[in-house]
Amino acid sequence: MKTAPRMTWIALAAVVVFANALGVVYSAARNRELFMQKTHLGNQHDHLVVLRGQLALEEWTLAAHARIAHLAATKLGMQEPDKVKIVEVRQ
Repeated sequence: MKTAPRMTWIALAAVVVFANALGVVYSAARNRELFMQKTHLGNQHDHLVVLRGQLALEEWTLAAHARIAHLAATKLGMQEPDKVKIVEVRQ
């Protein structure tokens, strides 16, 4: 009579151990998947940071020319010369 409850506990323990093993396998696979996603997103982030730096440099360069032209026109009263036809004279 005592063997039936004991077998029940053993069977229950075996189910719990099996469920834990499945949980460990799932957890390891999910961890690998998330690590790969993190690596991919990190690479994408690095690429976007470089691109942002390039765009900021380009914006700064373009803004510098516009700023100089604006200062030349407003503070120095300079203006662009009229269109002139250039003629080359050869001797």
